Amino acid sequence: MSNPNGYPDYVERNIAFADNPETKSRARRWEEFQRASGLTEIPGYPPPKHRALINEVERSKMRLTMPLDHPTYFELGNMAILMAEPYHTNLEDYTSDKIYVVEVPFNIALWCGGWRDELGEKPGTKCFLITSILKKRQLDEVSARLNEAAKKLPPWNYIGEDDK
Repeated sequence: MSNPNGYPDYVERNIAFADNPETKSRARRWEEFQRASGLTEIPGYPPPKHRALINEVERSKMRLTMPLDHPTYFELGNMAILMAEPYHTNLEDYTSDKIYVVEVPFNIALWCGGWRDELGEKPGTKCFLITSILKKRQLDEVSARLNEAAKKLPPWNYIGEDDK
């Protein structure tokens, strides 16, 4: 659902726009991600806490690539979490002593761009959650829940027989 200023949320931007295998699989992963993470999406332009995270990522060596591709803003209580789903980026590429970054497993990651029909083949993007280094423990808890849930899920590009 859009926020009051009409900016589309993740579902409107990345799932509801088409009816194809990629968006069907993404919808399934969105539900699992929401259930396991406990995060609340903040649709719209980045709030100040998220803007600070963005600024720090842009100051890191990542500014020469696209470290913030497909950004989405979440919160957990009053903790800001920035999600980025870039192509051609690795966890170790995020270098800053002011932010903390975890990678989300493919089969519960949201975007998974570069659709592949071969079940379980790696997607073209990775999914990272970014927060302040001061919130490391809380993000580790979110990451642990996502990793545990991911163990029980089918491959990221699985489409149920009824969904094809």
